[in-house]
Amino acid sequence: MAKKKNPVLDEPQEDVPETDPLKLCRDRFKEAQEYWSKEYEDALEDIEFRAGKQWPTSYVTQREADKRPCLVVDKLNQYVRQIVNDGRQNRPSIKVRPVDSGSDIQTAEVFQGLIRHIEDRSGSDMAYDTAIDNAATCGYGYFKVVNEYARDNGFEQELAIKRVRNPLSIYIDPDSKEADGSDMKFAFEVEEMKKDDFKAKYPGKIPEDFKVDSETSDWYEGDKVRLARYWYVEEKDRKLYLLQDGTTVEEEEYDALKAEGRSLEGFVADSRMIPKRTVWHALVSGKEYLEEPQEWVGKYIPILVVY
Repeated sequence: MAKKKNPVLDEPQEDVPETDPLKLCRDRFKEAQEYWSKEYEDALEDIEFRAGKQWPTSYVTQREADKRPCLVVDKLNQYVRQIVNDGRQNRPSIKVRPVDSGSDIQTAEVFQGLIRHIEDRSGSDMAYDTAIDNAATCGYGYFKVVNEYARDNGFEQELAIKRVRNPLSIYIDPDSKEADGSDMKFAFEVEEMKKDDFKAKYPGKIPEDFKVDSETSDWYEGDKVRLARYWYVEEKDRKLYLLQDGTTVEEEEYDALKAEGRSLEGFVADSRMIPKRTVWHALVSGKEYLEEPQEWVGKYIPILVVY
């Protein structure tokens, strides 16, 4: 009997455009998770060791069967506290200094006051101390900069420095080389939520009965749902012009002047391409956006690393 042709499968198929907006996000998270997995396994052992889990499981099982104690003498916390206390006594601080002929001492003092206000109102001491404590314990600590509303009944926003209590909830770009992570292209702040709580908080934002494909299965394990604040950087080259009088004009301003009928071609001394960084962030689950991408006010991802 002749096999019938499938009119859909046997016809040439056109290239289907990528319709999954979070594929790159999941790929990046998988890359970061695989890269940091061994480091974070060792870090978790360090945290548990400091908390008193210092006996191997096989020894504990045998000694419990023999009704023998597993004594733990804490000799670690005193040294961690010593490091944290040294950090408190010699705390790094943000200092604004006028460094060139165009700088204004009074303006620098105003910026210094604003930064001091941000640190004071946000309780930055706790963020710094927690980061040092985590770094001394397991090798990694983090704190972050956020923008939040200054008042409940207003729309003005202020910056705040916040602590990251669990250092193992942060996954940064494996290709980052700078000590403070300023060159990272993406990062994740991860948390887990019970499925019932997720349904209540995000109605209509969940796969039916949590039926997911192989790419998203690890985001919906057991009775938990993984959520992540996904940070990423977009870079676009733009042209910068140096005029003969020493001033600089960016490409947008140069094009605007040309549109007005004014030409600067005879006054251009040099030009070069420079990257324009835009930072975006979104709250995601494995399947979709829980909060749509928003532009961050700065040009760096506001997660700072303390090694």
